[in-house]
Amino acid sequence: MQRTVECFTCSVQVEVISESNSLLSSDVVLGSVQYPIQKVPKEWTKAPVWLQLHSKAYPRCKARVLVAFELVPAEKAEDDTYPFYDDIRPSTKEGNIRLFLVGVRLFKPITQPFVTVCFGRDVENTAEPLWSQESSAPRTGEGGNWNFLEEFTVSVSLPKRMQHHSFLEVKIQDRTQGIGGESNVDVGMAYITLNPLLPWLDSRERAESLETFRLQMLEEVLIEDAENARRSADGGLAARTGGGSFDEDATKKKEMLAAERSRKMAIPYNDPDMANLKIEEVDDYVSFKVAPRPQASRLSREGTSRDERGKAPGKSLSGMPGPVARASPGAGEETEKKGDPVAEKKEGGAQAAPPAAPSAHQREALAASPEEETYGFTPEQLNFVLADLEEDDAEEMTRDEVPYELEADFTVDDLPYLRTPIFRPTDAGVPETVGYLKYVCRVFQSTDEDEGAEMDAVCKSLIETYNSTRDLVVRAYVLAARGLVPPSGASDIQTYVWIQDSENAATLPGGLSYNIRDTGYTKKQGFKPEFNRCYTLACSLPENSIVQIAVMNMGRLTDECIGRTYLDVEDRFFNKKVEQMVIEESTPIELR
Repeated sequence: MQRTVECFTCSVQVEVISESNSLLSSDVVLGSVQYPIQKVPKEWTKAPVWLQLHSKAYPRCKARVLVAFELVPAEKAEDDTYPFYDDIRPSTKEGNIRLFLVGVRLFKPITQPFVTVCFGRDVENTAEPLWSQESSAPRTGEGGNWNFLEEFTVSVSLPKRMQHHSFLEVKIQDRTQGIGGESNVDVGMAYITLNPLLPWLDSRERAESLETFRLQMLEEVLIEDAENARRSADGGLAARTGGGSFDEDATKKKEMLAAERSRKMAIPYNDPDMANLKIEEVDDYVSFKVAPRPQASRLSREGTSRDERGKAPGKSLSGMPGPVARASPGAGEETEKKGDPVAEKKEGGAQAAPPAAPSAHQREALAASPEEETYGFTPEQLNFVLADLEEDDAEEMTRDEVPYELEADFTVDDLPYLRTPIFRPTDAGVPETVGYLKYVCRVFQSTDEDEGAEMDAVCKSLIETYNSTRDLVVRAYVLAARGLVPPSGASDIQTYVWIQDSENAATLPGGLSYNIRDTGYTKKQGFKPEFNRCYTLACSLPENSIVQIAVMNMGRLTDECIGRTYLDVEDRFFNKKVEQMVIEESTPIELR
């Protein structure tokens, strides 16, 4: 009985280990997970589940393992009288895969790229794929942007259930010439997930599998860490009483007040203006209430002379706010002195008559208080008419601003092709994006030619479009930069913009160029420079698909790059939504 209780208080430990091929090194535990025995059924009748792996060596790694458990009596497991889990080998269906490889878009240039497409792994020798095919030489391209426009076809067995991951493995390599002759250098690799393309899955399963098997890249992990840190800073305010003791009630009250205040003062993690600011606790005497707008009448505006407009509000001799006296006497001065007991006493002596009742104009002037002023000025002193801008006029005069990259609003249906990141492994165990693979892929259950007519039309249209995408023009508006932190740590930075879609810096006939280093327009505005420049670049697809915009710091000896962003103008050229924005002149201002 005691042994049974101990059994039900432990968990199943699952470890994924990388086996070492060398005698000098040992095996490496890539990740592990525990599953409570209390949750293990006698017979696992549902689909297997994906469990998150945890690793001390790679804490940011988001690896998972597909498992299913059964609690089988020992005597039945030894004599094989209890059946195994029925789907321990995934049930499959025959399918035909058609892959049209558009091309690769890399952040760094290569010379002679080629692509190898693989499917599956041999059970006996997992280093060898079940099927592989190498591409031919690219049709067009230069630098890091190359078009293959080549089709791959293979008939394979694909999983029946959505839980089993099925994919094509794509390797990108570069042929280089060295001292020892020709060699192949690994550039990166990409995965094309086939589960969202399986025709026997319904729309819900396709959408779920697309999110389940989405590869999380290093950039997303860093953004997630920044957001978690911001949330911890916002909600982690702790109050301590005298003597260093911790007051739990005071902490909860403090956190509730902070949450209420941060509801209107929330700082987004991706806002560069607020990235380097420290938010102090709000004092009790600080008010965030906006002062009401002063309602000045026509009489009060006419009663104030032109000389008094534009002056700061003064004080009358009685110590109350009032109009400022002029040097030369006049009717206006008599009006000001009238109604002021101190002034009348000084003018007429100790036996001056009591002040008369104020007129309507005087009542309006006295009613104006500092709380009704706008930043310490009345509408008369501002000397212009305050008017509300109509909503229709405001929409016509301003463009929408989005605090993120416009690509975040693109969907898979906006482009005629799909794209997946080309990545390389990092020491952190999280892949880093080095480019993108663009392709068109379909999965068919039969070899009927009618099923592939839609894909044939798409591929033909892409080939014809790329043949006509020569001698284009890219117009980029660089407005401003925020939150600049130079690597050197200098504070007196002198910034300029370097924009390019090719390494070629030659100027073409007509004045266009692929590479503009705007050193003649520098800004000495610190970490928040305003450029407001329009740059026009020559462009041909796919050679100039990626536009790089960098903010440089001009130094005495060498210039340093503060930061850069990459813009895929090819996606915007094929995107119907962006095309409509350009026609309507409604392209938003984006923060990258």
